[in-house]
Amino acid sequence: MYAFLRGAGCPWRAIRLLVRQPALWRYVAIPVGLNLLVGVVLYATLLLAGFRFIAMLVEGWPAWIAWLLRGLLVITLFVTLGYVLVRFGVVLGAPFYRKNAVKPCTLGQGYKAHAVLSSQTCDKIAV
Repeated sequence: MYAFLRGAGCPWRAIRLLVRQPALWRYVAIPVGLNLLVGVVLYATLLLAGFRFIAMLVEGWPAWIAWLLRGLLVITLFVTLGYVLVRFGVVLGAPFYRKNAVKPCTLGQGYKAHAVLSSQTCDKIAV
């Protein structure tokens, strides 16, 4: 139970670390900004196209089937767009993940990452 509560407090410790170390903000702000930009573009373009396609697809069906099919297709559209957004987020954020993992570790020790941590250790930390 202690491990669960300690893990649940990690977001608060991360926020406290970001407040104390403003140099880390760029490692957070850039990936978040990129994901927001990609998300807005994806949802603005593909969502509109998806709604048009769904309207065209259910045209001519009986009302109750069209309503049910439209609902299922809209849910499928949102899930698919969410998955695509996550995949883009992983690819666009990948250069920052290693830095996000290593930098707080080295800040606590006061050493440079390459002098203290081997590349294998950094890779284990980043995973």
